[in-house]
Amino acid sequence: MEFEPQANLVTFGAEAYDLQVIDATTGSTVAVFPTGIYGSAISADGRAIAAAGPHSSDFISLWDVESGQEIGRLPRRGSALAFSPDGRAFAGVYFGA
Repeated sequence: MEFEPQANLVTFGAEAYDLQVIDATTGSTVAVFPTGIYGSAISADGRAIAAAGPHSSDFISLWDVESGQEIGRLPRRGSALAFSPDGRAFAGVYFGA
C-alpha cells in the first residue's frame, strides 16, 4: 500500500491481484492496473505509478494513471519504491534472494 498526500491517492494490491488506485477523499477507484505487485510508488503529482512485479517477475513497470497504459518497464526486481519529489526519477530496492 502507498499513500501520496499531495495527489490524494492510495494504491494497494498484492502479488496475485491487480494494482488499484483509489482517491483518498472520495474512496472511488481512479484506475486499475492488470499487474500483481510486490511494491509500488506514486509520483507527487499523481500522474505516474511505479509497480514492482511479484517475486516471479524481474521487472518494475511504470504506469500512466490517467490513460491506464504501461509507459515503461525496467528489467529489475523491486520491493520498496519511491519517486523523487519532482517525479522525474524513482529508486527501488529489493529485499529477497
